[in-house]
Amino acid sequence: MADHPARTAGRPMRRRARWAPIVIVAALVFLYVPIILIAVLSFNASPIAALPVRGLTLGWYDALLADERFRDAGIYSLEIALISTAIAVVIGTAGALGLGRRRTSRPVSAIGYFWAVPLFVPALVLAVALASTFRLLDVRLSLWTIVAGHVVVNAPLVFLIVTARLRGFDWSLVQAARTLGASPAGAFRRVTLPLLAPAIIGGAILSFAISLDNFVVSLFLTGGRSTLPLLVWSMMREGFSPTVNALATLLLVVTLAAAVVAQRLATRQPRVGGANS
Repeated sequence: MADHPARTAGRPMRRRARWAPIVIVAALVFLYVPIILIAVLSFNASPIAALPVRGLTLGWYDALLADERFRDAGIYSLEIALISTAIAVVIGTAGALGLGRRRTSRPVSAIGYFWAVPLFVPALVLAVALASTFRLLDVRLSLWTIVAGHVVVNAPLVFLIVTARLRGFDWSLVQAARTLGASPAGAFRRVTLPLLAPAIIGGAILSFAISLDNFVVSLFLTGGRSTLPLLVWSMMREGFSPTVNALATLLLVVTLAAAVVAQRLATRQPRVGGANS
């Protein structure tokens, strides 16, 4: 007796359902095992990066914190990340607001696409272009050249995050505030800014994390001092040290935490200040 068509059609679906968990687990293992391995080896008491772990210790973190190179690179990276993030937030938010009300216009939409171009240009190409530009302008490489390079990378990111928030923005609220006597600055401070604050803060956190981890642009635009990623690179060139795993783990934790917080803030429902504020 021949199988019913509905039964035969359901068999491939059941086979795919059986394979789906295996494929998902394999993908997760491929993505996360190297990251987990670095974190585990950062606590390994053995100076040799190998399994099995022969004991747990925080000694490599103590050695890292006692290293003057780490402290100097950490302070330098924080300076770059804070300054570049502040500038990127101002530029990206201003650009998103400037194009927000005119997003239905084709020329304006084209300009919006150009904002995102630096995110898709290979980091090496972008770094070479920036280094060549500074050399043609006879600009000496310093803290500010790295900051400029990080702003080029991070401002489009902030722009896209704030633009995504503006897609559901009710501009009539701003108009109502103006009708009630609020100045443009007052309407921005009491209406627009509270509504966009989660996206702006989320973009700032993500921008900060990306700046902290940026390697290629920093390598081409550094003025001689090392950032944290450059320190990892130089330590690996000198010979493997377990402190590299400790430093990589710290950077990983900061990056993941920033990504989680940024994602939660970007999807958070904002609150507008009271009418009498």
